[in-house]
Amino acid sequence: MVGSHLSQMLAKRGHEVICPVRRPIEIPGCQTIIESFEDNILCDLDEKVDIFVNNIGHISEHLSYDKLKSVNVDLQGKLVESAHRLGVKRYIQVSSVSVLGLGSKDSPITEDDRLGPRLGYGDSKRDGEKLTFNRCNELGIECVALRPTAIYGNSPKKGISEKIRMILKTPIRMIGSGKQKWHLVHVDDVCEACIQASNVDGIDGMSFLIAGPDPMTGGEIVKLACNAMDMPERGIRIPVWLAMGFVGVNTFLAFGKKPIATRMTISLLAGSHEYDISRARKYLGYEPKRYLRDELPSLLGA
Repeated sequence: MVGSHLSQMLAKRGHEVICPVRRPIEIPGCQTIIESFEDNILCDLDEKVDIFVNNIGHISEHLSYDKLKSVNVDLQGKLVESAHRLGVKRYIQVSSVSVLGLGSKDSPITEDDRLGPRLGYGDSKRDGEKLTFNRCNELGIECVALRPTAIYGNSPKKGISEKIRMILKTPIRMIGSGKQKWHLVHVDDVCEACIQASNVDGIDGMSFLIAGPDPMTGGEIVKLACNAMDMPERGIRIPVWLAMGFVGVNTFLAFGKKPIATRMTISLLAGSHEYDISRARKYLGYEPKRYLRDELPSLLGA
């Protein structure tokens, strides 16, 4: 979602944008290059590149660390080496808040918090981010990591919007109290953060949480979504302990395939996750403009 959206945004602002892609695709205003992302990445590209934005990663709530490592860790080092060959001056790593862990916190979460287990996905993103910083430092490339929260965007049939739609078509309305805070971010705001991170001096080696302007409680989001979808607000509220028990049984019976829900899903839904974006505001000039309460009704009502 972020890659193509950012590319078009940059092209509209007059930048020359080169997009390596796995399959033929048109991105308006951009040059696309078919790339396998195996060995000698972008070896046929002769042009010099100033900024390299890496949004490549395998997003999974159920796969183990070992199954995610080849993309979320090993490939990251290869991408930095390719950036070095291209003469890149600054490398923007689009990471994830999952590197901090799955635990919840009553006060806003900061870049320095450690919130317990990260499971396979979070651990792989953490190690990929660490490897990226280390390789950039060794090769003399400035590096900045952005850690967005759950991203929603312009398509009602992708990402968080589709997950909310699928859940509300069942009788389930909430896991936990409904008072826990969910802090999402619009793809436009993530793209703006990427652009700001490419322009600001004095931020080499820093990481930034990227979230929207309006954390909302789970209950508020469910009410908003139900109204947008013309669905009843009343429904089944599941205790966290029961949801975790169901996930354990379901994961066991899935035999390695994608289960209906995971421990990561329940932890994120049931815990309170509000993120402190003051560092991004101070150093990047980041100021999110897309409010979930304004965007969600049109997405789900589409």
